[in-house]
Amino acid sequence: MSVFTAPAGMGLKQIVESIDDVAALPDVTMRIIQTADDPNSNAFQLLKVVSHDPALVAKILKLVNSSFYGLPNKIASLDRAISLLGMGGIRNLAIASSVSGMFRGGELCEGFGPRDLWTHSIAVAVVAREIAKKMRLPVADEAFLIGMLHDIGLLVIHQKLPRQLREVCEESQKQQRDLCEVERDLIGFEHQELGTALATRWKFPASVCDAIAFHHHPADAPPEHRSVAALICVADTLCCQARIGFNLTACHQELDEQLLAAVPVTPEVIAETQNKISELVALACPFTA
Repeated sequence: MSVFTAPAGMGLKQIVESIDDVAALPDVTMRIIQTADDPNSNAFQLLKVVSHDPALVAKILKLVNSSFYGLPNKIASLDRAISLLGMGGIRNLAIASSVSGMFRGGELCEGFGPRDLWTHSIAVAVVAREIAKKMRLPVADEAFLIGMLHDIGLLVIHQKLPRQLREVCEESQKQQRDLCEVERDLIGFEHQELGTALATRWKFPASVCDAIAFHHHPADAPPEHRSVAALICVADTLCCQARIGFNLTACHQELDEQLLAAVPVTPEVIAETQNKISELVALACPFTA
């Protein structure tokens, strides 16, 4: 991750200090995160927390009954949804419902708006989840969560430094340069740093924060969290190669043997995922509606 230098406009520290002005999760969502991530909590406690927000319950049930999950029977109750999806799955649905509305405002740069960034984020989430499930990695729910949030730092830059973000995107496209490299040159830090600050503020575990921090540089991640950072990097690369949503962040990343080994994921699973990536993203459309 880069070291703060001399940004144009607001500095990294200033933005981090005012980050709640851009992206503050509702209290109920924060309580859901804390309950779901507490090893001493149970499904009944999560049910009590979520039930305090009827509108959120309705959104969760709508997503649970979407084609994305492909459940054979309609789920009419929250307790049934929790028993089927688990606490991590319900946490992810609550976060998706809360975070989705943050992706708004004017365009990021020519051809891309905040909703394109959200579409990309959900695509990375579902692709990372798919790879984790195919490889039988015990991080499918966590991968989905990180995928949703991996580029949340770009949203913060868009709100705080819109002109600089536009310049970063334009320079990256014009010069065919890595977006993170251009970010460092033009604003002094990378979107990964802001995303990590936000995830920390939202009290996510270190594995989530580190994967967001190093999803473009997984080899630099702490050893215990390197594989999940590499998984997000792979999913991000595949989605950018497929030109799904905002695709400038990983246009120049490559799926080399070292990266695939860090996940770990086989070339066969990568090929299978590439072939069905449009189908996976289409199934996830309820998240981006």
